[in-house]
Amino acid sequence: MLASNSMTPALELRQLTKTFEIGGGFKSAFGRAKRMHLAVDCVDISVKPKSVLGLVGESGSGKSTCGLMAMRLLDATAGQILVNGTDITNLNSADLKPLRRKMQIIFQDSYASLDPMMTLARIIAEPFVIHDMYSHQERIETVGDLLERVGLDRSYANRYPHELSGGQRQRVSIARALALKPKILVADEPTSALDVSVKAQVINLLHDLQEEMGLSMLFISHELNVIRSLADEIIVMYKGRIVEQAPTESIFQNAQHPYTKSLLYAIPSVNPRERSRRTFMSASQIAADIPVLARDDISIIGQERSGPQLVRISEDHFVEATVSN
Repeated sequence: MLASNSMTPALELRQLTKTFEIGGGFKSAFGRAKRMHLAVDCVDISVKPKSVLGLVGESGSGKSTCGLMAMRLLDATAGQILVNGTDITNLNSADLKPLRRKMQIIFQDSYASLDPMMTLARIIAEPFVIHDMYSHQERIETVGDLLERVGLDRSYANRYPHELSGGQRQRVSIARALALKPKILVADEPTSALDVSVKAQVINLLHDLQEEMGLSMLFISHELNVIRSLADEIIVMYKGRIVEQAPTESIFQNAQHPYTKSLLYAIPSVNPRERSRRTFMSASQIAADIPVLARDDISIIGQERSGPQLVRISEDHFVEATVSN
C-alpha cells in the first residue's frame, strides 16, 4: 500500500492483477496456444476517506480495468479489493448487494449506460427499485431533487436520453450514481466525450458534490489537466504498472518519470515557445529515460523484482526507477 498515513482507506486495491486471454477464434481451432495479456500488474491503490485520487494514463494503460475491478464489475486475476478495511474480493452477489449502496460508478459513455427506452425518472429511480427504497411518491420527489442537484430542471424527469445533450446525459448519470448516497465514487473518464466548456461544468459539479457529500473518489482520466482541477493526489499508470504517484502539484512541478513528463507535454499550451520545446516520446525513449537511483537513497516498495522498481523518493512521492547498487 502506498498510503503514507495509518488512516484506513475508503477503497484499497492490493497487488491487484488482471490478465486477459487473447487470440482464439479461427487460429485456436487448429490447436494454437492462446496468449495471455497482462493488463494490470500488481497494482496498489489507496483512496483516502473524503479525498479524490486521480488515476491517469493513455488508453490501454490499465486504469479503467482497475476501476471496474474496484467495483467488482470485473473479476481480478489476483490481489485484494478492500472497502473500509473489509475484503470484498470474493464476495458473492448477495453479499455484495448492500455494499453496492456505498459504491457507485459513472461510466465514460453516458449514452450507452442510459437505457434509451426509459425516462430519466425511471433511470434515476432504478436503484431505489433494486434496493426496495421509498414509496412511489417519495421516489418521484427524490428524483426531482436529484435532477436539481445536478443542475437540471425537475421537468426533465419525463424526457428520454436521446432528447439530451452529452453534458446533460452525463449529469443524469451523476444523479443516478448519487441516488443511493454512496460513500465511494469511481468516475471512469466521465468527461472524455464532452467539449471543453461542458467538460469544465461537469468537473465543477463533481468537485462541489464531492465536497458537499464527503465522497471518496477515484477519478480516472487520460488528461492530466482535467485531473489537476479535482484530485488531491495522482497515480500515473503505464503498460499496466504504476510508474509515479505523488500529490497533484508535485506531479506538475516535479515529475520524475519520463512517461509522466510525456503526459505533461501533451497538455495544450497557447505559448508557442513552450509548444516548440515539447517532443513526442516513443516507448523506447521512455524506457531509456527511466530514472536510475542509488539503493541507499530510496526505499523499495513491495517485493523487489528484476527491472524497474517502484521506489519512494520522498515521504509522499513514488516513482518507477532502476535501482543501482
